[in-house]
Amino acid sequence: MNNKSNNISFRFLKFSLIPALFLLICFSLYAAEKQEKKPRTCFGIGGSFSHYDVHHKYGEYPEWDGDFAYGGGIIFESMLTDTFGIHSGIWYSRMELTLISPEDHSEEEEEVIVKQKIESDILTIPLYLITSFGPRSFTFNLLTGLNLSTFINSQMSSEEGKSENIKKYLGTLQFGIGGGLEIIMRATRFTGFFVSGIAEYYLTDLVSEVTDTTDSLFDFQVRAGFLLFTF
Repeated sequence: MNNKSNNISFRFLKFSLIPALFLLICFSLYAAEKQEKKPRTCFGIGGSFSHYDVHHKYGEYPEWDGDFAYGGGIIFESMLTDTFGIHSGIWYSRMELTLISPEDHSEEEEEVIVKQKIESDILTIPLYLITSFGPRSFTFNLLTGLNLSTFINSQMSSEEGKSENIKKYLGTLQFGIGGGLEIIMRATRFTGFFVSGIAEYYLTDLVSEVTDTTDSLFDFQVRAGFLLFTF
């Protein structure tokens, strides 16, 4: 019963976030039209260092151990007003998780706990609303919005050295929420650097083929890179 109510509440939260973000974007577009200014955009490339883990919400097993990850990507930002804008891009991460579960055994046998390492390649597309503060040369951007991620590869290896592709058992599309703080530092009129700290939490189940457990992926990321401005 608790699992059912949790699924309902997460489903409600997931679908209520979409119109909320849509309204925020519409507000930004309306404000930009009122100011009669052309959108100001920038493009960038950077690297990321992150920590992925799993929130085990329901069921006795499995248990998870998170680990650090690395990656990189590109970003795109468009400031629609002096305060509001849109942040997006594509980020790749190479992450590792450890799955901890009991081995199948009879009632007479002693329970044996097995650890299996999962290595995955994941692509993430954020869509964040930017709320910007500070001067043009040193800007603070508050980022809030949605994430869409997909597993492009996932391999599970046992302690005995056996390996298996488990992508089909995972929720291929992961839908989540995210946010954080981004700092932009101008070096010249058209170049600069960014550093950001992002937290992401996914509302969809990590494992799609198991119905008696509920697990959600989450992560904390530090991103940094180079920017080109068009204004």
